[in-house]
Amino acid sequence: MRIIIIMSMIVGGFSCKTVSKQDYDGYDTLRVASSVKDPDLIDKYYLFSDIAIPNYLEFEDSLNVDLDSDGDKDVLVLFSPKTLVDPDYFGMEGDMAHRIVVEIISDSGDSRIRNQYSNLVSNIGGVLSKYSGMELTNKGFKITHESGSRYSWTYKTFFDINESISLNKISKVCALGEESQEVNFEYENGLSLDSFNMVDTLNVDCNCEKIWAGLNSDGY
Repeated sequence: MRIIIIMSMIVGGFSCKTVSKQDYDGYDTLRVASSVKDPDLIDKYYLFSDIAIPNYLEFEDSLNVDLDSDGDKDVLVLFSPKTLVDPDYFGMEGDMAHRIVVEIISDSGDSRIRNQYSNLVSNIGGVLSKYSGMELTNKGFKITHESGSRYSWTYKTFFDINESISLNKISKVCALGEESQEVNFEYENGLSLDSFNMVDTLNVDCNCEKIWAGLNSDGY
């Protein structure tokens, strides 16, 4: 049994070398938060596509895509704090535990950061991480999260790129064994990324409890 509900509502190559605080002058720099405890974390960076990245953030994923509709390939990058990769790594607190999706624009051979988002990807780390990857689509890209085995869910967010990024669709599938139910939310005019919070959604198992209960009543 598969039920579909529609609800309508109005990186390729990069350089990587360590640079000091004195060396990164002239490079665009990923903004750092004041909650970093260890001053060495602020003073040490590495270069990614000629962008200075604080060394407490690790490259995790990327997509080559034209983000500003100028015909040149830019890059959408996901960076993860080391605390989500290495449980023995200390030195940050609060917002610094967030994964960050960063728009890196290529402009006449130079690179610059246009936007960065800390609300698009799960911040659960280690083997329990829900993040499953980014992929290109016809209109932009999608981000997939998934979790579970017998009781499971898959949550996909679809983003349009039209000089800026907006959310145009959410698709979630709640499954119990071989039975599943799919729910789609569509945003005809695009939803501002400021209005979206992936963390809140995943913390409650994508609100699949009622769907699982219904599937279970059908014999599972």
